[in-house]
Amino acid sequence: MRIIAGSHKGQIIQVPKALIEPTKESVKEALFNILGQDITNKSFLDLFSGSGNLGIEALSRGADQCTFVDNNRMCAEMIAKNLSRLKLEGKILGQDAFRFIKNSHTPFDYIFADPPYHGNLSESLLVSLSESPLLCPTSLIVVEHLAQKTIENIPSSLYCVDQRVYGITSLSFYTPRSPHSVNGK
Repeated sequence: MRIIAGSHKGQIIQVPKALIEPTKESVKEALFNILGQDITNKSFLDLFSGSGNLGIEALSRGADQCTFVDNNRMCAEMIAKNLSRLKLEGKILGQDAFRFIKNSHTPFDYIFADPPYHGNLSESLLVSLSESPLLCPTSLIVVEHLAQKTIENIPSSLYCVDQRVYGITSLSFYTPRSPHSVNGK
């Protein structure tokens, strides 16, 4: 796994073997092409971060800061090693993403989540985020999930602004609804 662009372009990101399935490079590249240069000097939250692949890419592309959250100790250690080797700074929390959401109060500009594909974690995650102070009016939530599995029961306080499909993977983009929105948008 390599960093695609930015100050650390071409550098290798170590991935815990047989432990996780990191976001494919083609999906990562598509995501950051969609986000463009807008991540410069912004805050980034990488939930279910696994290898830290996306958060590290964001830092390489100029994100001001990144918080990595994963409850697997081996993943958290691998992220720490990758950040140290690349001389990048980030906050690494080895805890459950839902616990982090419940106990955190600092909003983020970008929230990326790649929960395990089994179960309805994506829906539960959106509910938890919608009820938390992690969102500001301009926050963008990106959820990676199986393309064949539609995320239903989206909280009324969130709006799906885009959805992209890359093979079996889908990226769904959500923003907080404006309190003064017309027709809920």
